[in-house]
Amino acid sequence: MAIQKEKFKGKMRYRFSTYYDTPDGIHRRKGSKWYNSKKEAEAAEREFLSQPVQAEKKGRTFSKLMDEWILESGRDNTAATRDDKRRILTLYCQTIMDKNVFFITSADIRVILEDEHFSTLSSYRKNKLYTDLNGCLEYGCVQWGLPRNPLKGFPRYKETTQEKLKEVEILDRHQFAEFLAAIPDNHQIYRDLFFWLYWTGMRATKQCHSPLQTFREVVQKSGGSGTKIQANSSS
Repeated sequence: MAIQKEKFKGKMRYRFSTYYDTPDGIHRRKGSKWYNSKKEAEAAEREFLSQPVQAEKKGRTFSKLMDEWILESGRDNTAATRDDKRRILTLYCQTIMDKNVFFITSADIRVILEDEHFSTLSSYRKNKLYTDLNGCLEYGCVQWGLPRNPLKGFPRYKETTQEKLKEVEILDRHQFAEFLAAIPDNHQIYRDLFFWLYWTGMRATKQCHSPLQTFREVVQKSGGSGTKIQANSSS
């Protein structure tokens, strides 16, 4: 911000010269007309900086950004995938569809993520919207000059315990016995291993750090479901 002055026809006159960022993220310089006093020039500068440049904002809505992103970044996608992206974003981002993307804030994003209908989705579907929305806004940062992605700072969704349990199929004793019987005799070591994991509930990753002889001793003491334990030290 600077007020310039010069003497013109025997009188002093003033004007402001300032830099500003357009909604497109372009840095520009504005020089005003001349005023009769420094006070008038300063007032004009304040008014200019307080008013958005409407001509720069036209047509920069989220819906248009979405259409361009789907077209440009989804050329390798099938028509069904592109339609799915458009459907999900249109359905859950209604509050920002007609809003200028340069004025979308983190508060606007929070409204979307805390919507009661969105909150009923599975973690997988929530992350699907997160991925598409993030991809669209990141495209805007690169191609449209958005100063920042308002989705940044919001974490992805972690799978809930309920969702994890739905993915686990627990075999009963008879099903597990059939599973063990299907393992070839020359892979007895795997029968022993699966038997121990099944009856102790130990995670496979934890067993990898346990001595082989230890789990054989546990299996022998625990009795059985028909599996045969062979103490083969060379295994």
